[in-house]
Amino acid sequence: MTDEITKVCDRSLRRWGPHQLCNGSPATGYVHPLMFLDMLEKTISVRIPSIHECESYCGACWESREIGDPFNDNIYSFPDRIRSMMKSWVENVSSIAYGLYQRDIQDYVPWCEIRKILHFYQSEARLQISRYQNEDPENLEVFKNRYRRELYGNAELGHTLEGWRNVAPVQPSVIKERCEWQILKLNNLFRDQCVPEIDERYPEGLLSVQHSREDIAQWWAVKIQQECSLSWVSCRPGAEAWEDPDVLRVLASVGWTPQQDRDIDALLQRADQESANEELRLARLEEALRRGAAELAQEVETPEPPDTPSIERPRVNEPLHPAKKKLTELLYFIEDKRESWNMNEGDYLVLTKKLKETFDSV
Repeated sequence: MTDEITKVCDRSLRRWGPHQLCNGSPATGYVHPLMFLDMLEKTISVRIPSIHECESYCGACWESREIGDPFNDNIYSFPDRIRSMMKSWVENVSSIAYGLYQRDIQDYVPWCEIRKILHFYQSEARLQISRYQNEDPENLEVFKNRYRRELYGNAELGHTLEGWRNVAPVQPSVIKERCEWQILKLNNLFRDQCVPEIDERYPEGLLSVQHSREDIAQWWAVKIQQECSLSWVSCRPGAEAWEDPDVLRVLASVGWTPQQDRDIDALLQRADQESANEELRLARLEEALRRGAAELAQEVETPEPPDTPSIERPRVNEPLHPAKKKLTELLYFIEDKRESWNMNEGDYLVLTKKLKETFDSV
């Protein structure tokens, strides 16, 4: 964005001579970057658009090579040549924004948020120029003296050349040398070198090693996110007017991309599909269990407990041997006395077994 500002100022510097800077004023000069930033900030719209107003988003109309509606009425206070510079800058920035959107790098940004970024850049540019004010051509005696000589010479010639007074010399604040000097200083700040070491924000971790313009651009992007509080409703080209506004996502980061929207939508759809599949699986499992329980109830009967022969006393078949009769009486006697004798189960079984063996052997 700032790179395009210095490029527009440089092209103006090389194509044209000094030109009118404001309607209603005969003063002429060159538009330097700091002045151009101020002009853009005053003319860029502050209105917050809806998702359907693509003309209020930077780059959203560039597919048809249109810039949309970025300006407010203040633009008509500037001469045609300066308005042409502003339009050229908007075209360049819109083209870049359109390319970033098509490559899923950055979403379309409304012009009201672009204005916030311009205000941030203007503050940083003013700080940068003030750091090197001793080098500023506006403050150098050589250019002040030149201006005074031209002004004095024009006043002398005005006595003999009719209308010469209407062609005033260029003031030191808008001379060509100052424009070139500002272009150099702002390119160093925003593109080539970042903030100087005297700045407390000097990124030692970044600049202590060899760095690229992308590294510096990323550093500035982080600063913009931290200080500008950017927030906007994402532009949706082709969205219908009846669309429910509740589906809109408010973006809180300049780094949000259209691909992120699509990725989130895909994840949500996948989650919905997986949830539906899980519900179907549980329903099928429940039905299988129900059928299995019904079949089991029909096929499986409760088994009867096995017949276990009861322990009975040996039956005496008549006529008995006298010894067997005595053994039988002894067994009855032992059973009757078992509890009073506190005979344990093991001794009782051993004794009864021996009596039975004796009974069978008789």
